[in-house]
Amino acid sequence: MTVERTLIIIKPDGVKGHLAEKIVERYTKAGLKVIAQKKIKATHKLLTKHYSAHIGKPFFEGLLNFMSSGKVIAYVLEGKNAVQEVRRITGATDPSKAEKGTVRGDFGTDSGEKADAEDRSIENLVHASGNVEEANKEISLWFSDLEQTKVLIDTNIYGWAVEDKNVSDLLLKLIEEKKQGTNSAIVFGFDIIKKELENNPHTPTKLKTLELYRSVISKHLGITKDTRMLAESYFESCKSSKLKITIEDCEIIAAAVINCIEFVVTNNRRTMNNPRTIEVIEKINDGRFKTPKIIDSKEAISMFSS
Repeated sequence: MTVERTLIIIKPDGVKGHLAEKIVERYTKAGLKVIAQKKIKATHKLLTKHYSAHIGKPFFEGLLNFMSSGKVIAYVLEGKNAVQEVRRITGATDPSKAEKGTVRGDFGTDSGEKADAEDRSIENLVHASGNVEEANKEISLWFSDLEQTKVLIDTNIYGWAVEDKNVSDLLLKLIEEKKQGTNSAIVFGFDIIKKELENNPHTPTKLKTLELYRSVISKHLGITKDTRMLAESYFESCKSSKLKITIEDCEIIAAAVINCIEFVVTNNRRTMNNPRTIEVIEKINDGRFKTPKIIDSKEAISMFSS
């Protein structure tokens, strides 16, 4: 079987019905992994490109209006025969005709007949790519930055980076690449925190730096209910395994996991970068999410400057 990537979009009816987590769980339980995700209010421009094959059809405007009526959540899923596996799990286009056990058959409440009578687009919870070619096109459209390496840097790196010119120059180089649109990596929050620490090199306490870092994570990544719940599960499991780790550290890892970030850079080998901690995290993720690679600053310099 071929390992593929495919796109699903939880439509506005699925988001409003708070069904996203239950729906995605159907795919992850089947062995598919979440590689990327984003929650947005899609513009008509984006949707027109996405549904370009339907331009001129009678239902096109209604479809655009429905898909832009509220926020949607797009996911990239990866796994063996992902495209067809996702479509099998999703079920028939018309929820009233979809088999029980499928997403639309179990959660859908609309029907093609009802939608036609009301002259609107059918509300069927999920969009799923139709074939591999379509999936590749749609993933490129919704996740243009997917091929860029995403890096989340732990708080304990920042003070070190201010004093170490090599690290500082490297990370600033990656940030500058981002501004110019030529970046090979996306570094979250570094420019904001580094500026703060440079302006007040002796003032910030550990607590102040943590608070600042949490605000940056909230701004760049969003600390959601799901992030906090995942962080809490990491924290409790680590505690029961007699591993010392703070809830703040768990929240950093959870933010990386939820936002599909590939690398967490930390010099904290006793907690975050401890092999036993990583085992606990991977066990909790249990195939639902891709666990980021946790590396130290020296590994990061070697990796991202090559």
